[in-house]
Formats: sequence, C-alpha cells, structure tokens
Amino acid sequence: MEKAFFSDYIKIIPGNYTLSLYLNLKDIKNPKSRLGTKIYDAVDIRVLYYDRNKLQIAGDQYSSYYNQRINSGFKGYSFANFDKIDSTGWLHIIGQSQLFPFPDGDLPDGTKFVRIFVGLKGTGSLWADDISYIIITKTLHLKKDCYGFMIPHLQKLSF
Repeated sequence: MEKAFFSDYIKIIPGNYTLSLYLNLKDIKNPKSRLGTKIYDAVDIRVLYYDRNKLQIAGDQYSSYYNQRINSGFKGYSFANFDKIDSTGWLHIIGQSQLFPFPDGDLPDGTKFVRIFVGLKGTGSLWADDISYIIITKTLHLKKDCYGFMIPHLQKLSF
C-alpha cells in the first residue's frame, strides 16, 4: 500500500515551473527488488495536471532527443537508478522528469491547476518538508545592436 501526501489544487498561470522539496529517506527499497530492479518510482514524486474543470490531464510529452514520450509529471528521476537507499538525512530535491535536454517544468496545454504528490511505493520511511512549486518567468530585454537576453524572476507558491 502506498503512503502519500497530496496537496490541495493549486491554481497556476502559464509558465515554466520547478518543484522543490526537502526529503529524508531511510531503508528505501523497491518492492520488486527481488527481481533485480532499481528503485525506479518507489520514491514517487509527481506533479499532477488538471484542466479548468479539475479533470486530470496526461503529463506525457514527446522528446525528439530521446525519441519517446516522457511523463513530465514524474519528478522522482533523481532516485530512479539506485538499488536501495539506506539513509540520507535531509536532502534538498529539485524534481526532475529526465536529464537535459528534456524541457522539464513545461505545463501540458490547458493546465489550470496542479496537485503535488509525494509518496512511497517501496518499503522504508520518507519524510518531506518545505514543498514548493516555483514559477520561473522570463523577461526579454532588447537593446540597439545587441542580442536579447533573459533574466529569470522567481515566485514561490507554497502549501
């Protein structure tokens, strides 16, 4: 049985977002470890996307670099390739779906709300704290005889 935390619905505006949280993990194993698998999604961190009627939207995005569809809502990629995790202490985690050049943080079309999900499918213990979903907006400044450049501005949305 999966143990989990679910946020309320968070109203969002179009943009690119980063999920940030602190985790403390102890004795984490994939329940299928007897089959020789890695942790994969035993540490289950997700952003779930919803339309204006709060109906869930699929988070799959096609990556031409990887030539496959990637679930952009899954943010536990940082742990996916471990065999097991004995103990970590508190870690600051930036949720990742895939390695660069995947456009992590992009929202599926029509997204008006998100919910944050932090769970444990595997065995062990997980503690989470200071979970935030941060929008990164970019402003383009143009000057005569210069190329444009972008300056990121952060806004913290916490629950």
